[in-house]
Amino acid sequence: MATEILITRTMQMLLTLYPSAQRTDDDQKLVRAVWLKVLADIPDAPLEAATAEYVNGAAAFAPAPGMLRTRAVELMQGNVKTRALEAWNKIEESRYGRDPIDDALVVEAVRLVGGFDAIANAETVTIHFMRDRFVQVYSDLAARRETL
Repeated sequence: MATEILITRTMQMLLTLYPSAQRTDDDQKLVRAVWLKVLADIPDAPLEAATAEYVNGAAAFAPAPGMLRTRAVELMQGNVKTRALEAWNKIEESRYGRDPIDDALVVEAVRLVGGFDAIANAETVTIHFMRDRFVQVYSDLAARRETL
């Protein structure tokens, strides 16, 4: 999760790049507390990537911490989709559950889309729908676990 140092450094950089009205010391403490609260559960890498995207964009004002949070979560979910597709490959490699899969998240996502038998027995013309549904379910489960 993002460290207090990273969040503070990010906030200071953005408020320097996008100056606004002078703030009192009390205002600065309040702003810092809000930033720390909003961004505390976001990992460093997505927060840094979201900040870099924002700075490289055409924005004229400093972002609210929630804007960075939203983009960081979107970036994390992109990684989740990649992991979901890799998980689908595990399913295929396990011969649709005939060989054990030791990833509880994969097993739970499979259960929610109908089970290994439903996937294994899907017709060739419909298997891509099953895969797409699995990727969505897996992504939702993984995103939920990351925010806990």
